Amino acid sequence: MKFLQWVTSKEVQKEMALKFGVPPTRKSLYSDKELVDKYRYYPIQLDALEHSVVRPRSPYWSQIEDVWGLYLSQIVSGEIGIKEGLDKANSEIEKILK
Repeated sequence: MKFLQWVTSKEVQKEMALKFGVPPTRKSLYSDKELVDKYRYYPIQLDALEHSVVRPRSPYWSQIEDVWGLYLSQIVSGEIGIKEGLDKANSEIEKILK
């Protein structure tokens, strides 16, 4: 119990983030000025963590994830447009689910 209290303490969590890039487990550290100066995305990451949704449970998830990842990568790299990529992903995912 003492180890858990120590490793999750604000001081140790901050030190681990600064020295090793380990994201903190304490919400308050995502708005710590020193950490935000080094990791400007921390406030956005906190928002994402607070609003994330667990992926759906499905025996087809690995296939769906492969399709989704492929088209998302193509969209992000600019190979295809957003609408085209999402439409193609949707079409392939529908086939998997049928």
